[in-house]
Amino acid sequence: MRNFRVLRLESMHLDDASMIIIRAVWEKIKMDRKASICKHLESACSPDIRDCPEVKVALKETLYRLPECVYSFLTDDNKPLLFLPSEDVGSQTCFSRSGSDNFTFEEGINFVILQCNQLEKVPKEAIIGVIAHELAHAYLHFYNKGESEKDRRDRNKEAENIAKEWDFVEETQAYHREFL
Repeated sequence: MRNFRVLRLESMHLDDASMIIIRAVWEKIKMDRKASICKHLESACSPDIRDCPEVKVALKETLYRLPECVYSFLTDDNKPLLFLPSEDVGSQTCFSRSGSDNFTFEEGINFVILQCNQLEKVPKEAIIGVIAHELAHAYLHFYNKGESEKDRRDRNKEAENIAKEWDFVEETQAYHREFL
């Protein structure tokens, strides 16, 4: 399992000028993350996912809340994480990146398959729970390769625990209420 860290500033005695600078830097970091997410989703989502507003909003929020190192790992162009609706599995789907900013696929590819028609019918918290769980699978390199039922349950439990470590506890509970 990969290690990740969340940096938190504990209470420190700083003067007002220092606090203003820290707040300004933090706001810039948050804006950069939001812009990066929008750019990534425009290129990494199939058109059907982009046209599903509830799922797109949940994807943005989930990616925004991930720890920085996890977000960077999952959005690396060398092994891109692409989002497909379940209807597109097995068919040809186009992804576009503009300019020289292309997926390299040097280390392979990851797919997250989402059933938009089912996700649109549940609360946003449950959609975020599903996405966080699936991103945890991608982060842990879990794939369905003919494993036993017990192995599949163990992998799902580990992905669920990782999603909770990423602070998606309530969303994971909503996911369970709606789908399990």
